[in-house]
Amino acid sequence: MAEKPTYEELEKKIQELDRAESEHNQMEDTLKNSEAEIKSIFRAAPIGIGVVCDRTFQQVNNRFCEITGYSRAELIGQNSKMIYPSDEEYEYVGSEKYRMIKEKRTGTVETHFRRKNGEIINVLLSSTPIDLTDLSTGVLFTALDITERKKTEKALKKNESRYRLLTDNLNDVIWTMDMEQHLTYFSPSIQKLCGYTPEEALQIPLENVLTPESCEKAVQVMMEEIEREGKPGVSQDRYRILELEHIRKDGSTVWAEVTTSFLRNEDGLATGFIGISHDITERMKVEVALRESERKFRLLADHTLDWEYWIDLDGNYVYISPSCERVTGYKPEEFISNQELLLKIVKPAYTKNVQNHYSDENYKDTPVFSMEFPIIAKSGKEVWLEHNCSPIFDDKENYAGRRGNNRDITDRKRAEDALRSISQLNESIIASSPIGITIYNSNGNCITANNAAAKIIGATKEKILQQNYNQLDSWKKSGLYDVALHSVHEKEKKHHEIKVKTTFGKDLFLDIHLVPIIIKNEPHLLIMFENITERKQAQIDKARLEEQYHQAQKMESVGRLAGGVAHDFNNALSVITGFTEMALGETDPAGQLHDDLNEISMAAKRAADITRQLMAFARKQKITPQVLNLNDNVKNTLKMMRRLIGENIDLAWLPGANLWSVKTDPTQIDQILANLCVNARDAIEGVGKITIESENTSLTEDYCDTHPGFVPGEFVLLSVSDNGCGMNREILDNIFEPFYTTKDVDKGTGLGLATVYGIVKQNKGFINAYSEPDVGTTIKIYLSRHETETAKIHGESKEKIPTSKGETILVVEDDPAILKIIQKILKRLDYTVLTSIAPEKTMEIVKEHTGKIHLLITDVIMPKMNGRDLAELLQSINPDLKCVFMSGYTADVLDSHEILDKKMNFIQKPFSRKELAEIIRKVLDE
Repeated sequence: MAEKPTYEELEKKIQELDRAESEHNQMEDTLKNSEAEIKSIFRAAPIGIGVVCDRTFQQVNNRFCEITGYSRAELIGQNSKMIYPSDEEYEYVGSEKYRMIKEKRTGTVETHFRRKNGEIINVLLSSTPIDLTDLSTGVLFTALDITERKKTEKALKKNESRYRLLTDNLNDVIWTMDMEQHLTYFSPSIQKLCGYTPEEALQIPLENVLTPESCEKAVQVMMEEIEREGKPGVSQDRYRILELEHIRKDGSTVWAEVTTSFLRNEDGLATGFIGISHDITERMKVEVALRESERKFRLLADHTLDWEYWIDLDGNYVYISPSCERVTGYKPEEFISNQELLLKIVKPAYTKNVQNHYSDENYKDTPVFSMEFPIIAKSGKEVWLEHNCSPIFDDKENYAGRRGNNRDITDRKRAEDALRSISQLNESIIASSPIGITIYNSNGNCITANNAAAKIIGATKEKILQQNYNQLDSWKKSGLYDVALHSVHEKEKKHHEIKVKTTFGKDLFLDIHLVPIIIKNEPHLLIMFENITERKQAQIDKARLEEQYHQAQKMESVGRLAGGVAHDFNNALSVITGFTEMALGETDPAGQLHDDLNEISMAAKRAADITRQLMAFARKQKITPQVLNLNDNVKNTLKMMRRLIGENIDLAWLPGANLWSVKTDPTQIDQILANLCVNARDAIEGVGKITIESENTSLTEDYCDTHPGFVPGEFVLLSVSDNGCGMNREILDNIFEPFYTTKDVDKGTGLGLATVYGIVKQNKGFINAYSEPDVGTTIKIYLSRHETETAKIHGESKEKIPTSKGETILVVEDDPAILKIIQKILKRLDYTVLTSIAPEKTMEIVKEHTGKIHLLITDVIMPKMNGRDLAELLQSINPDLKCVFMSGYTADVLDSHEILDKKMNFIQKPFSRKELAEIIRKVLDE
């Protein structure tokens, strides 16, 4: 049995218990405070903190919620897989983290979280077990958002890559050196500069990289910079540039311009040197060559015969070559010490020009100067100088002054004066020659032409002097160009005759002599020519008259033969015709025999027509004029005309109403129609159209003024039009001449249109032809109206003619004579008139005219552009513009070519003043 404790022991025990209780309470207070602090740190920590057990969130702080975008309620109790972008990432983090915990007690990995909004972020995740002996108790983790840091690292790596790429590919060498002058880095371009690889170059001491002189200079510069370092007022950003000679691996040397400065640490303290070396070997060679060139120039300038000089920015001499003394008698020192000396020795009459010149040449933008002037040398002798000067610029393109030279040209001037006298004599002889003379240089440019040449060719001397025979089509077409080239190349005189057109379109025959000559040591071609047109034309006329005489003899023989057999031939035709008509009366009109007899009858009539035509040529045909209506005659011949031209050609008959009577032989009308229809048929290839028209018309004095041979009066107009191949102006001018034909020898005699012309003139009528290539032809025949007293038009009709109401009319016509008469008529009717002779120039006239243009009157068929296209072009800019079209062709022919349609306002040439006035007013008043 134990002994009872004493009072002292009990009191002591109580005190120990009190002390133990006090320490326990104190420890609890401390523990509570620590727990509060831990909770406060947990909540306010700047990094994400949490606890997971079996990879399920148990606790998370505010920062972790901010990082993931989820609230604490959305995370607690959830598997951590919810914040990983993929199962693979989730599995990887788990296996890697626990592996590291086993090895190091703590696992740290870089991974990715998917935030609540779907954004993927970079996270540094660290985990530590709460109890190392029992992992089931959970893991404390921290999560740090390193997204921005990763971006920065990526950008840094990219910049480092760019820097490395830059340094690796620079032609210049980048190098570094420590403070003890040991080289620590070379960029790969060291191999281009010195032949060493960067690794090899780093093993070579500085004294073996540079030549001794350059090495000494480099060391001295580095020591100077080290000594200046840290002193007041010395910039840390300073650098030095020096030129150093490097030793290459093969022992040769290269020059480099080296720019160097200090390498500094974060505190700005110098830790070494960095530099860039740029290869200037070629530049050094150029500088050496330039110095050598300057030495040679000085040597050349000092010994040249010309007086060379240089002036500075202020216009003062800085150099004058010794040869100035030979030219002027004055020494260079005298000119340099007296800047006005040159002006004092210039002849007084030239002083002002030279003074102005020297004043102007001091401006840097002034181009090269050149002038000639005389001076009085020190000996009193007159000396002519040729002065040339030009601006000088330094290597930075800054104006630095001017250089020039003065050459003694006194002997040349004397020779030029003598040559000028001879030249003036030659020019006088050439100018007064009645023969055309031109001279061409080796490039083919005309350098001289006399008045006779201009008169013969019909051009001004200025125009001739602009010629180059390499570009003259007339020379190439006539063969003169080949003759000229042969004369120049072979240096032989040549003689040639050519046919050319003057500027007025007139044919000209020239007799030309070509002579190769030498002027100022250069080959030239002298051409002398004479107008032999009259002589040539006389020869042509003689040959043509002889041919016509032979043709006339043949026709006279034919006429005599025709006259001798006409009686018997006509008797035979009469028998054929009589019996045919009798047989026709006894046969069935619907039978084949009746048609065959009709063909025989028509053939007999054609034979009779041929006889009459042949007799007309032989002047054996008796003419019996009758008063008749042309419409009846044409109508009676239409069937024969249709058979004559063939089935592939459409024959249209457009008779005029209330046609006036004419007095003529009806057989002549048949001849006219037959000849015109045959010609029209031959002009059409394949399918085509021939139109015969008749109408009453009046010819005014205005019309007759522009059509020589026509007289005013009332006429019946008979026109035959076709849409065949047409004719050009040259053919059109000759179609009525006897024996002129464009047909093959076996297809035409050249007498058809001559016969028509003779018949019309015999009946005191008139004939006109209109034609354009590829458009067609219209032949118009005017036969006088037959009445007791023919109504002549001597002036304006008493019937009132409508006039202008203040309108402006634009007239476009390629025939100058027609354009002139229309302009005259319109002005008399008080219209404002604008005229154009070429459709392609009309737009310029319209743009220049400031007022309104109310009406366009245009010819339908014109070169380059027809009237319809012109009207459409003008109406595109002036939609209110009204139009009247005119033509020598009938509207029917124009319609067949789809140039006009029936809705367009049309007036056919020729037209009277009244007809023109009426259609203008009608169109304008619509």
